[in-house]
Amino acid sequence: MNNEIYVGSTGDLKRRIFEHNNGSQKSTRRYKPWVLFYYKSYRSEKLARVREKRLKYNGNALRELKKRIGIVDKSGAGFTLLEILLSISVLAIIAGVGIPVYQSFQVRNELSLATNTVAQTMRRAQTLAEAVEGDDTWGVYVGGSAITLFKGANYLGRDVAYDEIFNLSNTIVPTGDQEIIFNKFTGEPQSFGTLILTTADDSKTITINAKGLNSY
Repeated sequence: MNNEIYVGSTGDLKRRIFEHNNGSQKSTRRYKPWVLFYYKSYRSEKLARVREKRLKYNGNALRELKKRIGIVDKSGAGFTLLEILLSISVLAIIAGVGIPVYQSFQVRNELSLATNTVAQTMRRAQTLAEAVEGDDTWGVYVGGSAITLFKGANYLGRDVAYDEIFNLSNTIVPTGDQEIIFNKFTGEPQSFGTLILTTADDSKTITINAKGLNSY
């Protein structure tokens, strides 16, 4: 158990995780398999690079982030959640289950990442609507291999200049309430219900209530 933590930035998160895990990155191949534990999106590459450098070269910034997401120092009692996840991955490969297990793990990881991205994007849309950003309503549409934050009365009539788009893996099929719009001032959704993200052998349900709160 190496208990290694890697910090980086990329314009394609799914591709970058795959590269680290297939050994194409010389600096990280001896520590694979890697598990995505935390990510944050930025509107520009410059902002992402600034944050990456701060985490790499400022010990206090990395310690604060580790504390916030629940990673404890090696000197702490027991195992960290990161260690447990890495142990499960390594044991599965050693047991000889092989490529199918790795592929299944990748799909589950993509599903968890997509679920978190949808939930965070909905919270951002609600915040923008409450702040009356652009004097308009804000919403989220999940479909077409993307998660889209948009400004406007609906997805089809939106102002595309304000779109924030996140990739959705083609292994994930969204069903249910794929378009959620939040009202100006109140931030309340115009409709509420459930959005279901489904893969070949798993699914996640995101529930939006009358106040716009989502759970999953």
